[in-house]
Order: sequence, then structure tokens, then C-alpha cells
Amino acid sequence: MSARNAMQFIARVRSDEKTKAEVRALGLDPELTEVAAIGARMGLHFSVDELRNAYGYEWTMRALYYGFQKKEGT
Repeated sequence: MSARNAMQFIARVRSDEKTKAEVRALGLDPELTEVAAIGARMGLHFSVDELRNAYGYEWTMRALYYGFQKKEGT
């Protein structure tokens, strides 16, 4: 299992319409084990915890990249 694989999977979902559709077909609140199973079928093995961590890391990096910061006084 690999956090790197989870990051690659997230990138693939964002860029590949077929993979995105497969994840969307799971509904609005999918079981993350089902999401991980999609990744495994693609050869990207990761645990649910690794997927959660990768997702959190990606959003943290987006926030840093786009300069999202808490404004003073809020």
C-alpha cells in the first residue's frame, strides 16, 4: 500500500473522465473501500487511511499554492 499511489489515483480521477465517472457512479457518499478498489483495479494499491491522508495533503497544497490564508480579524 502506498500514499504515493493514493496521490496518483487522485490525480488520475481529476484528469481522466472514465475514472472520474467510475468514482461518481458510487454516489455522493461512497464507501472509501470501494474507491480504493477502483484504484487497485488500476494497479494503484492504497489503504483508506492513505487515501484520506493524500486527499488532505492535496488540499493543503492547493491552499498554499493559491494563497488561501485566514484573514486577520476573522
